Amino acid sequence: MIFDDPNQKTDNTIVLLFGAQATEGDTFNIKTSQPIDLTDPKLAIDMGLGISYGYQEYGGDQYSLIDVNNKRLTTSAGGEDDGDHGNGALLTVGGIGDSNNNPSDPNATPTDPRSDDELYNLLPFVSQGDTKISVYTQNPSTDDNIFFGYFDFKSTGAVVGEGIVLSPLSATTYVGATHKLTATVQDNSGNPVIGTTVTFEITDGPNKGKSSTATTDANGTATFSYTGKTAGTDTIVASFINSQESKITSNEVTNTWISTLPVASFSAKPTSGKAPINVAFTDTSKGKPTKWKWTFGDGATSTKQNPIHKYSKAGNYTVALTAANAAGSSTVTKKNYIIVFSKPAASLSASPTSGKAPLTVAFTDKSSGNPTKWKWSFGDGATSRERNPKHQYLQEGNYKITLTVSNAAGSSTITKTNFIKVTTNTRPGIYSQE
Repeated sequence: MIFDDPNQKTDNTIVLLFGAQATEGDTFNIKTSQPIDLTDPKLAIDMGLGISYGYQEYGGDQYSLIDVNNKRLTTSAGGEDDGDHGNGALLTVGGIGDSNNNPSDPNATPTDPRSDDELYNLLPFVSQGDTKISVYTQNPSTDDNIFFGYFDFKSTGAVVGEGIVLSPLSATTYVGATHKLTATVQDNSGNPVIGTTVTFEITDGPNKGKSSTATTDANGTATFSYTGKTAGTDTIVASFINSQESKITSNEVTNTWISTLPVASFSAKPTSGKAPINVAFTDTSKGKPTKWKWTFGDGATSTKQNPIHKYSKAGNYTVALTAANAAGSSTVTKKNYIIVFSKPAASLSASPTSGKAPLTVAFTDKSSGNPTKWKWSFGDGATSRERNPKHQYLQEGNYKITLTVSNAAGSSTITKTNFIKVTTNTRPGIYSQE
């Protein structure tokens, strides 16, 4: 038996098993790898049948019928088709040179040699979201015998009868993320196979050689998740041992790991406090980085994703994070982001420190240790809680200035006696006394 396709460049061997071709019919139970999406322009589900029969002129007395999901597809499969009456027993296989146009009248028996090509489009018989398809074939004429069926799926994987199907068919995942696959195992009746061991194996790609096993649940499904660290495309299969103790392998699926340049970002808590202080840093970078380098501003570094760092001395610390993956790196710097304080040491200056009344003096806080509160006494009964206040003296005198500064660690006070000297205009011979 020779099948000749002039467009085929390589030779393939097809084994057709002629067994008990019962006239009562057969049922094909098909499980798809994912819900059918009828809006997908690339979706295609075709079925081709192989039928053997004895030649009859015009073929009207021999036929097979097909139901898909309990709806009649055709009553004219077989018949006088693709043969010559001199050949005796004939065989037809839907495929080469055939059209997948379904018969216009699904209940009509054969009318001419090309009334039915045995290649069918199953899309009109499925609904959005379906995951199962049932195909029933029967040869009530007792002359046609359907011995072979094949299914061609595009945009979804599928398994017919007892077998295993793996999904998703293809995926794209960022390096550093996790990719999850689901294998579904069913028996010949289309029922889930529960409690069987499924072996997942990466057969090609950057993660080649990685494998795992899982047991099917009540839905006949088992899952496998893994994380990619390198860009590239993995090929994955799943397998199980069927009821005949044979290893059955699923369809091949692929996952492509891609890298995008990360965008470094981070947060910290707390960002201020009394020394010593432990600060927890959190990486919030985008783009799935796989490496991190922190500089904490005090000479210390870390390569952890989310480090905790101890600051022992008071100061304002600039923190930088460099996040990297296979595509490159990105750095973010936050100046004076961490403020660590100890008990402050009060210090002040003023300008001017002498002059004639009314005299406006600008006071400047010079304290160290990052104070957060200030209290000034200007020597004339007035006070201020500003950091750098201005005060006007209206009367002559020598004024004592006191500044108290504080933070969470404590307080400090400085006093400068006779720091501000204020004079007034006087007539000759007349002197002003304090």
